[in-house]
Amino acid sequence: TRKSIIKHFTNVHEMFGLDWRSKEIIVAEQIAAVLNKQHFVVAVKHPIDVIKSLLLYDSSPIYISHPITQVRRLISQGRIDEADEIKNQISELTLEFIYRSGNEITAIFPTAIDELIIKKVPQFPFCVPLLTERWPLIESPDKLMYCPPDLLSKNPLDIEGVYFDSEGKENDNCSKEHLSAIGILINDILNPGIANHIDSRDHFLVDQSRAICVYRPYFDGHYSTGVSEEILHRTVRYKCKVDKSPKKCIVYCPPDDLAKVRLIELMSRIEKQTQNLFTYEDRKKMIEIAKSDSQTWFRLRKLKPELWNGDEIKKIFSEAKIKVIPKGKIESGALKKDKGLQYLEFDYSFWNDLTEQMNSHPLEIQDILLGGFDTWIEEEMSPQDFAILCLKELETQEG
Repeated sequence: TRKSIIKHFTNVHEMFGLDWRSKEIIVAEQIAAVLNKQHFVVAVKHPIDVIKSLLLYDSSPIYISHPITQVRRLISQGRIDEADEIKNQISELTLEFIYRSGNEITAIFPTAIDELIIKKVPQFPFCVPLLTERWPLIESPDKLMYCPPDLLSKNPLDIEGVYFDSEGKENDNCSKEHLSAIGILINDILNPGIANHIDSRDHFLVDQSRAICVYRPYFDGHYSTGVSEEILHRTVRYKCKVDKSPKKCIVYCPPDDLAKVRLIELMSRIEKQTQNLFTYEDRKKMIEIAKSDSQTWFRLRKLKPELWNGDEIKKIFSEAKIKVIPKGKIESGALKKDKGLQYLEFDYSFWNDLTEQMNSHPLEIQDILLGGFDTWIEEEMSPQDFAILCLKELETQEG
């Protein structure tokens, strides 16, 4: 049963070295405190130059916060080119900090560890003992602290290939009962256990950094909860007076990401207020239609109240042939308004109220930034230009 399996594997964190790693960080921090030295956590897949900057030049680390889950989601959807493009952008940004910022600044990035790679397969209602590809190395191995193994390591979740073959196909003689039991273990203990360790560690990386540079938190129109939690962690530490002064947060969010996330947010609000349930294909179609109309896309990118109204929003749904029926009770009786007129009033109020909600509601990440201190950037720019802008902002702050 589920309970007996969970009880049996309560020590799974020790099995996979998760607790050991956390304890190692704690002990190292205590040793550094006794010696009155700075303590840094740096994964081995960082370039050697990062360690050199910290040890020889007393450089200040900058934490690079960026989307991860949505990039993996693109891969699972077969959108490989789009996933590779954002990965390359993140690498360019990070390398710009490491190699072109002098000895004052260096970069720490979360995907140098990348341990939550358990695969989710659509035909199974649970995770299975399969792994996705790890995040690509930012540099060639000779420039990293990392030494790749001579042989490809086996899948630690299925070492003997009992459940799946080397190509990820389910074995014919695989026991469904055993696979289900393994799925329970992964879903209920291992997966959340790794996620908790990631949150704790990434927050530690934020704590040891001078500032947070956030790259495309609404990539592909999806809200990155990991990025948001890192910013909120910084904000809470300052407001609770754990930190005397806040770490600066510089966020880059290009207009196309904003347009997509606003459209998806709009559809989510409609789902809550009507009987509509939108599919992935519905969202994809809406984005394509909105992008095909330059004025509509401009309004979504900027979302200026004076340029946006309920009819414009309704038009996108009409062109996508998606019917939205506003909720409202039609009253009948001799003294009541005509039913058609009542419906028109419901319809008018619904779309205009929706517009007002969108215009007045800040995006989640904007809402947790420190106004007047943090920087929010919407202009189109390359990863290199964003890095240069971040360095200028930090120089201004230092001055």
